[in-house]
Amino acid sequence: MTARLGVGQVLSGRYKVERILGEGGMGAVYLVSDSRLAKQYWAIKEMADDFSDPEERAEAQQAFKSEAELLSQLKHVNLPRITDSFIEAGRQYLVMDYVEGETLERVLQKQGRLSVGEALDVAVQIAEVLEYLHGRPQPVIFRDLKPANVILSPDGTARLIDFGIARFFKSGKTSDTRALGTPGYAAPEQYGRGQSDARTDIYALGATLHEALSGVDPAQEPFRFAPLRTLNPEVPEALEAIVARAVALSPEERFPDAAAFRRALEEMRHLPEAFAKLPERLRTGPLPPPPFNRFEPERLELGRHRYGETICSRVLLRGEVDGTVKASDPWILVSPGKVQGRDVPLEVTVQTGHLDMGGRHTGSVLYRGSQGSERLGLEVEVEPARLGCWAMPLAFLLTLGAIFPGAGLVTAGLLWVILFYTPRHERAPLWIFVISASLLSLASSTVGWALWLWWSRSGLPSR
Repeated sequence: MTARLGVGQVLSGRYKVERILGEGGMGAVYLVSDSRLAKQYWAIKEMADDFSDPEERAEAQQAFKSEAELLSQLKHVNLPRITDSFIEAGRQYLVMDYVEGETLERVLQKQGRLSVGEALDVAVQIAEVLEYLHGRPQPVIFRDLKPANVILSPDGTARLIDFGIARFFKSGKTSDTRALGTPGYAAPEQYGRGQSDARTDIYALGATLHEALSGVDPAQEPFRFAPLRTLNPEVPEALEAIVARAVALSPEERFPDAAAFRRALEEMRHLPEAFAKLPERLRTGPLPPPPFNRFEPERLELGRHRYGETICSRVLLRGEVDGTVKASDPWILVSPGKVQGRDVPLEVTVQTGHLDMGGRHTGSVLYRGSQGSERLGLEVEVEPARLGCWAMPLAFLLTLGAIFPGAGLVTAGLLWVILFYTPRHERAPLWIFVISASLLSLASSTVGWALWLWWSRSGLPSR
């Protein structure tokens, strides 16, 4: 295991280590405070750097990168959010929400097992997370669901953590590259007999639920689960059958998806044996949708604009909100600054006159409320200066042309056209030539007109 970071040590110039939260073979997790955000705490995951085997090191680095990639795309109340990642002194770090509470593993070590109602509550919440993960456009298979990767908060929320070996499901693949997972919770197909899919996670959740209800670690005899009622008579027969189906050795005999598993668990509220100990929030029906906040759209791509333009956009802050909204840079304005209510509209204004010409500029709008924080990223491109290197010599030549009577009117007119099509913030140097050409044109026309009159009155023969 890599050497522990010391309390008070600062990472990335802002994260101060408060204490260690846990450690394992892949690295350690620390509680840190954020010097840029008052009273804000994060969990920082550090990847171990003492792998003697190059192949193990490469696998650990890939797992770390995969976790960062996955979590950056996921938003669910029962999942931690990744907020930052960086490399310092050759070590990789991942910054995510700090989740208060204890792991289910620790709770089971202290009290042996959960009541039927408590176990159902945890299982339904984790089944909802799996339903979310498996239902994404590119399904995510967790592959290492176990009590150590479930955190129970004081408010009863169960969260799934540690996406180190999770992966995207690939249609048509016949087997996994390596056997991954934890013995006792890993399904048979994770040992090279087939590709892990949604039913692999269902098996792991079934094994976790079996342990929560019985207090027996499935790692003692992998793939062998004693009937639950022989270990805990309080378990209803219907729930025993549900768990037995979830941990079936053949994927075809398990629940087809997480939604079916969740519905079967929620139906247990109709059984008197389970209902008596079921938490109040599960007695009236399925759990409500996750109450997380999000911006809609999730990112503002404002495109290409001229220097000096003001761009106004409207976004929606979804969910129940009560907090403040601030912009990351002076060239971004957001209104209102304080929000409260549900699905609050915001107006975001970008002032390109405060930016450099000829480049892309990124910024963000940050919402901070009682439920946490949410960031809206935005990007705008400011056009480069239109007055090219050829414009000044051309203006000079046109100005010289204004000396000749008749031609002066044409050249002065061309200069006015060039001035009109040049952005206002680039017109200053052109004004000198436009005014000069106009005066020269006026003077040459006056002289030419005077010469013509003198010629016509002098009676000189024309050639």
